[in-house]
Amino acid sequence: MKYVEIGMHRSQRLYELEVKNAWLSVEGVSTMSSLTCLTLEFVRIDDENLSTLNDCCPCLEILNLIGVGGLKEPRIYLQYLKRCWWTVSNVPLSLTIVAPKLIKLKLQCVKPRSLLLETPLLSDFHLTLDMAGTISIGELPSLKTLRLKVGYIHYFNNAFPCAKAVKELILDTLNKTEKAKGGNSNIDILFDVFPNMSSLSLGPGAYSEMEAAFGSGEFVGRIVMEGLKSLTAYLVIRDINVTLSFISNILNKCHNLSAVSLLTHHELDSTIANNIITRCMALCFRVRWKWGIWKEGCKDDWLSVGH
Repeated sequence: MKYVEIGMHRSQRLYELEVKNAWLSVEGVSTMSSLTCLTLEFVRIDDENLSTLNDCCPCLEILNLIGVGGLKEPRIYLQYLKRCWWTVSNVPLSLTIVAPKLIKLKLQCVKPRSLLLETPLLSDFHLTLDMAGTISIGELPSLKTLRLKVGYIHYFNNAFPCAKAVKELILDTLNKTEKAKGGNSNIDILFDVFPNMSSLSLGPGAYSEMEAAFGSGEFVGRIVMEGLKSLTAYLVIRDINVTLSFISNILNKCHNLSAVSLLTHHELDSTIANNIITRCMALCFRVRWKWGIWKEGCKDDWLSVGH
């Protein structure tokens, strides 16, 4: 790994900078007022709070921090930032992003003690997070697409008190089909938090947690989702009758649902899989059905489209 000093005296005309596999010293670094795009990949930086980065790169519009080490309580304060991809390699005490013009954020981290976001214009948000002691996410009136991959869904019910603007939700858990610890999150809570979504995708972990709540009687069926038009579910079959009942209840409460895509696990017997799909299609003829097979780490294999 190279040790690099970025105190460049000709940095006034630098617009884009990419540094990989290095140890960065920020001592004496000059202000790079023209820099709009910065990528740091697999580097260690002597700026544990990112205060020097904020001061020396005030006009950044694109920031990619991929596997950056040496951070303890990193804070991003960039008023012009529009796109950010941040993959946190260690376990910092806290993460803070204050970016009034941020539109797209991809954030992957493990277990920070706190996560604070003040990004009012955010419209596309990808969050991968196991757990956090405190999560504070400000109002997101422009958020349209949310891709959420978390430890267990019920831990994050309060993180988004009400995301009315969200139209597309892609939800999964890091623990896949493992039983949730401390309870499950039923789908009514999901509809409460995201009342206006038109597209919902439940990964195998999310689907498993939702169906488990339904199977244990936590599903009360009080919420009607008029706006949901598209559903994708990665099925985890433990009890065929419970699965059919769960899908039926979703169909009954989502009156305008027009497209349903179901994927069964590749190890499930094909006879059982075909039986499930056939019986699901018989539940509702107004829906356009699509089915396929899912396998961990592989691209989905779509088999057919029904009507």
